Amino acid sequence: MSAPAPTEIEHCLEAHPRMLEAAVVGVDDPVTGDAVCAVVVVDPANRPEMSELDDWCRRSLAYLQGAERLAPRGGTASAHAERKGHQARSA
Repeated sequence: MSAPAPTEIEHCLEAHPRMLEAAVVGVDDPVTGDAVCAVVVVDPANRPEMSELDDWCRRSLAYLQGAERLAPRGGTASAHAERKGHQARSA
């Protein structure tokens, strides 16, 4: 089975009731060579635990092992703008 596309993981995370926005990017990993990193904007009044979001992804995307890193972002930052900035810096 193939790995999910970043947008598929983003949609999964954004379906969580306490999630406001998500962006998924690939990052360098010293052990595996690459890893999945989810940058998320959560409800500041009702923040989910990282383990809750990981479980949510594992249940929704059975073939996904869960994002290896979740980077909570507060305020009004746009996760999609953050992803585009990260991709530009990585290029």
